[in-house]
Amino acid sequence: MALRGYLVGSFPRPAKLIKLLRDYSKGKATVEQVEAEVDKTVDMVVRLQAENKLAYVFDGMFLWDDLFRPFASIVDGVEVDGLSRWFDNNVFYKKLVVRDRLVLKQPLGEMFYKPAGSHPSKLILPDPYTAATLSENSYYKSLEEHAYGWAEVISETAASVKNVQQIQLTAPSLVFEKTSKQHLETAKECVRIVRNRVGCELLLHTPFGSLSNALPDILDFPVDVVGVDLLKTRLSQLSEYSIDKRLYLGVLDGRNTLLEDCETVVSTVENLFRKTGLKNADVGPTCELEFLPFELAVDKVKKLGEVLTWAAERL
Repeated sequence: MALRGYLVGSFPRPAKLIKLLRDYSKGKATVEQVEAEVDKTVDMVVRLQAENKLAYVFDGMFLWDDLFRPFASIVDGVEVDGLSRWFDNNVFYKKLVVRDRLVLKQPLGEMFYKPAGSHPSKLILPDPYTAATLSENSYYKSLEEHAYGWAEVISETAASVKNVQQIQLTAPSLVFEKTSKQHLETAKECVRIVRNRVGCELLLHTPFGSLSNALPDILDFPVDVVGVDLLKTRLSQLSEYSIDKRLYLGVLDGRNTLLEDCETVVSTVENLFRKTGLKNADVGPTCELEFLPFELAVDKVKKLGEVLTWAAERL
């Protein structure tokens, strides 16, 4: 039995970068100063992930104000609207309004994606169904058409980023509440569009809700790994089904400063292996770590490294 570990969402900005970005917005700092500090912070977080033996590392997404905002810069047909609550969290995202056909006009570029050097790396994007349900549509005739529009630009974005070993589609809208069979089918076909354009490992992660809200259909999605928020999903709900995909298990609470006990985490994974017959899995936080102060997010990554070391000796 073996575990891999990695992160599944944006990292919080350290205090120095937060201050510099505020100064920049007031005209008190230059673009060059911001870029230099971002590069320094990216290097720090990439090194942190590598030192803790994470299977894939990423750049922290420090210039992503939310999961959708970069698309306002790189996609024609959308405008930025007001703030909306990000599921059951005390943070907000800027809702995108779709006013015309969605067309990718440029790739992400280094502002929104910085290569992780020689380390195996990952790219995190919204899943098309979540992008459609969380944006306002005034152009497409149906949710299905709207989701397919997002699938095209998200798949093109994914394909434009080279030398990544895992692409993650973040899909909380699939599990936050019960999703209909029709909408699950739409979501699956949208993921297929992404799958057909990328050759690397594809992860569909589902934070903030129980995977049971999309079972069993989600197990048939054309992805390599299905991500589960184990704070929202009971092990018994997973053991009811035959699972032939690798699972990512969100076992560290990404919204809580409490640091988990390694033995308890590994015991949870062992229990899942016994109930499902799985022999391998991936582990990490339930969601992005941006809800935590920077220093505590660093501690969570170190805890994940400890879990991986503990598991290697026990499993």
